[in-house]
Amino acid sequence: MITHQSTASAYMNPITRRDSIVIKFGKVHYRIQYDQIAYLYKAEGIFFLVDKKQLKLPLFINSLEDFPLPLGEDQFFHVSDRLVVSRGSVELQPLLDTIYLFAFNARFRNKFILPKFKLTQFQNWLQSSK
Repeated sequence: MITHQSTASAYMNPITRRDSIVIKFGKVHYRIQYDQIAYLYKAEGIFFLVDKKQLKLPLFINSLEDFPLPLGEDQFFHVSDRLVVSRGSVELQPLLDTIYLFAFNARFRNKFILPKFKLTQFQNWLQSSK
């Protein structure tokens, strides 16, 4: 039984809905554990999930609110309506007048701009995990 479906591409197993998501891409089903999600971001109109094990999968959701797992502040920081990052998956690096978040995932070297008005909130979030 499918509890959530979004363009037949991302759905959850109702038995493990609190700790994983199953994403169908082509004919393959990928089970991503909640604690293995590195970040979710939107590029060229499509949301992608990147995990900590080198997977990058399209989600085909309209907004982060459509993501079937809760993205709680204990594990995730909502940078914008186009980007959510998890603890330990990005590092903060100021370059000139811009503050970047660099992804640790060696395969996908994404970098994202952190709005200056979110800097203090992000630093506080990072400190709260220690």
